[in-house]
Amino acid sequence: MKFFIKVIIFLLSFEFLYPLTIVIDPGHGGKDPGAIKNGIKEKEINLKVALLLKKIIKDKIPKVRVILTRDTDTYLSLQERVDIANNYSNNNAIFISIHTNSHDKNEDAKGIEIYYFDNSSEKILKERIDLIDQKINIGYKDKIRNILNRLVNSKLTIDSKRLANNISYALNSLPGMNIRFVKPANFFVSSYVLNPSVLIEIGFINEYSIKKDSYLFDISTGIVIGILNFYKENKFF
Repeated sequence: MKFFIKVIIFLLSFEFLYPLTIVIDPGHGGKDPGAIKNGIKEKEINLKVALLLKKIIKDKIPKVRVILTRDTDTYLSLQERVDIANNYSNNNAIFISIHTNSHDKNEDAKGIEIYYFDNSSEKILKERIDLIDQKINIGYKDKIRNILNRLVNSKLTIDSKRLANNISYALNSLPGMNIRFVKPANFFVSSYVLNPSVLIEIGFINEYSIKKDSYLFDISTGIVIGILNFYKENKFF
């Protein structure tokens, strides 16, 4: 019995030490290279930024648990990425998916794009509400579950937009950063992850800056500042 009590105390103390969770998802990986240009592979850039994010977060926000969907060059399906994130749907978690844009028809296209969940698809919205019902609102009576499900979805959508805007403002404050837009979209990961979530296209694969470690460090720093501001806005600090 004493052993089990110690285990429970340990687990509770772990949650106390790490009350917030950030799930970072480097897009593509393994057999899926993502965008490719002049030998540069998107999957490698995404992973490099994810690892930088983890390091900077640990330095700036030490009481946050950081989870990477992948930390090596491995392939994960979109559903596997969502499942990893949803393991933390009740842990004050946020989800950041990192991507690099394929080169546009306009070779001069540059800049960062930030997306959050879009409620416009009735099919996705219904599936998302069902997922909230299964994962979050278990145990409530049927009469109020549908109301709670929609309230949770509304809060997640609002928080996702606020997270996206905080990251955009932080990046805009740094020299050399160009925000093309912040807007809703129905990407799979941002649609089915039950945490405030954003997908960030950190630039175009054909941009010269994408090859520079200094740019990747700066954009990672800006993202972390945006996350920190989002937490402060929500009074977690």
